[in-house]
Amino acid sequence: MIAEIEKTKIKLPPYIEALHEIATIHASKERNSIGQVENVTTNPQSSINIEFLLNQGSPIDDILADLRDLLKEDEEDEYGTLKPTKHALSWTILLIIGAYVKPHNQWPFGCVATDSEGGIRIEWRSQKGEVRLVVHASDDKKNYIYHQFDGQYAIDVEAHPRKLIWWLNRLV
Repeated sequence: MIAEIEKTKIKLPPYIEALHEIATIHASKERNSIGQVENVTTNPQSSINIEFLLNQGSPIDDILADLRDLLKEDEEDEYGTLKPTKHALSWTILLIIGAYVKPHNQWPFGCVATDSEGGIRIEWRSQKGEVRLVVHASDDKKNYIYHQFDGQYAIDVEAHPRKLIWWLNRLV
């Protein structure tokens, strides 16, 4: 039934807990109509347990699986840090779940990678354009969304699920 389940405990910024509650409610409501979905719960220590259910083949399953796989990488290589920091991982999961729990168009699959400092980048491409979510390794730098359409590119300095939804919807 389920090809693989792994749990990862992640420390979240305390003011984002409400987003996880919304994701939990949405996931339980949608379970019967779309099959098995990510099970997101919060506990009093501001942590969440995420069960990665990998047999669905949807873009969010693949992104969450790729994020999980980054945790299995070596700490670093000659180019820098390979594993994402907890800060980058928690923010990326918050932004991705926040975007994917909302009704949306069929977005393309995202390509997940780390930068040399332990930050995370996810890139989505289509014939219409390109969107990149950039989450830094620490809160010293602002996370952002890079977008390019019709030869025009810019950076949206507010990395937020609703902004990510806006730009990803332009890809379809």
